Amino acid sequence: MIKNTHPDYDNNLEHWDECLDAFEGPRAIKEKTTSYLSPSRGMYEDGFGVDAKSEGARAYAAYVERAYYPSNYADTVKKILGIMHRQPAVFNLPDSMKSLITDATGSGESLQEFLRRINKTQLCTGRGSILGDIQPIESGSNRMRPTVALYSEKATRQWYVHSQKTLFVILDESGPQMNDQYKYVQVKQYRVIRLIEDESGKITYATAVTQDESANVDELNYITPNVSGKTLESLPFSFVNADNTNSAIQEPPLLGLKDSCIAIYRASADLNSALFLQGQETLVISGNNTFNQDDDEHVRTGTGAVINLPMGAKAEYIGVNSQGLPEMRLNLQNAYDRAQQQSSQLSVQSASNRDSAEALSIRGSNMSAHYTAIALAGAEALEQTLKAMAPWFNANPDEISVKPNLDFAQPTIDPDSFVDLIAAKNAGLKISEESIHELMHTYGLTKNTFEQEQILLASEESLTTL
Repeated sequence: MIKNTHPDYDNNLEHWDECLDAFEGPRAIKEKTTSYLSPSRGMYEDGFGVDAKSEGARAYAAYVERAYYPSNYADTVKKILGIMHRQPAVFNLPDSMKSLITDATGSGESLQEFLRRINKTQLCTGRGSILGDIQPIESGSNRMRPTVALYSEKATRQWYVHSQKTLFVILDESGPQMNDQYKYVQVKQYRVIRLIEDESGKITYATAVTQDESANVDELNYITPNVSGKTLESLPFSFVNADNTNSAIQEPPLLGLKDSCIAIYRASADLNSALFLQGQETLVISGNNTFNQDDDEHVRTGTGAVINLPMGAKAEYIGVNSQGLPEMRLNLQNAYDRAQQQSSQLSVQSASNRDSAEALSIRGSNMSAHYTAIALAGAEALEQTLKAMAPWFNANPDEISVKPNLDFAQPTIDPDSFVDLIAAKNAGLKISEESIHELMHTYGLTKNTFEQEQILLASEESLTTL
C-alpha cells in the first residue's frame, strides 16, 4: 500500500527532523518544547503537563524563553554552500535539452540554482532524490521540454532496488494546493514511479498519482510518459546522499554539530534560569512567632516599603546557592567550543598571519576532500537523471555531463606581501602596474579592470589638486 514506508526511512526520520529543526533555528527548536528541553521535576509537581495555566507551565515557558539556541548549524551550511559555489558548475547538454540550463524546474529556476539546492539538501540532512519529467512547452502544445524535480529526504518514502537498478519508488507530493476558490489547502498526494512490462514484454517507465494512502500500488492507473512516442526503459530518477548516489541512507554530515547546538541550548537554559533565580531571593521572617500578617496583606519590600517586626523577630533574604554557576558556565563554554571546532572542521578559516599559513593549508586540504565528495555526489545524481531522460529527446547520453566547481580555496594574501612586492618593484623588479593589478584581482582585493582602476585613480588625483 501507498502508506507503507521503507525501514531505513523510518529509522532516519528522527535524525532528519532534528537536522531540519537545527537549520531552521530557535523558532523550530522552541516550538518542539519538551522534545529538546525537558521540564524539571518541580515543574511537573507544579502542574506542568496537566494544566496549561499552572505555575509549572508558566515556569517552563519562562525556562524555554530564556534558553538560547545558536545559529552554528545554519551558518555552517550557508558558509559551505558559498564555498562550493564560488565558481559555477559546467553543464554540457545536447541542444534538445539545453532549456534546462535557464529553466530546470518549469518555474524559472536555473540548473545552477537547482544544483545548489541539491547540495543544500546533502548538507542539511544528507538525503534527497531527483526525478526527471516532461511538460508542454506551451499550454495545450504537444511539444515537450525536460524538467527536473528535487524531492526532500522525507518525500522519498518507499523504494525497491535490485541488481543496482531502481525498480520502484513512492514519492510524497503532499502540500498546499490552490482550490477553485483561490485558497491554498493542504492536499495529500503520492506519486508512484516504476518499471512495468507491457504485453509485448517491453520494460517501460510508468507513473501514477493518487491521494489515497490505502491504495494498492498494483491497482493504480499508470501512464507511460512519452515524447513523440518515445518512452524510457529506466527510471529518470536518482538518489543523492552526502557523498554518494546509493539507495542506502547515510547519516547527515553535520550530525555532530547538530548535537552540539542542542547541548548549547540545554546548557544555556540551565545557566540562564539559575542566574535569574539568583536575583529572585525570598524574604524570610523568623524569630518571634507573635508576628502575624493579615491574609489580604502582602509584605512589600524595596524603597518606600516598611515592615514592622515584633521584638526578637528577624527578616532576611535567602536565595539559590551560586556555587554551581561556575560549573554551569564551564559546561556551556565547552559546548560552544565543541560546536566551533566542528564548524571550523568543515569550513576554511582565513589565516591571520604568515605563521598560520601551513595550518590553513592542511585544514584546507581536509575541507577540499569533504567538499569534493559532496559536490561530486550531487553532480553525479543530477547527471544520472539527465542521462536517463536523454531517449525522450533523441539525445546521446554520452553528450551529457555535469561538472561541479572543485576549486574551493579562496586565494588569500596578507598585506605585507603586497608591500614587499611594491618595494621590490621600486628597487628594480621588472613587473608592470598591470601585472600587480591582476594579482590584486586574483586575490579579490578589487573587482575593477585595470582600465577602470586607472580612471578611478585619475579622478582621485584631480580631487586632491583642487
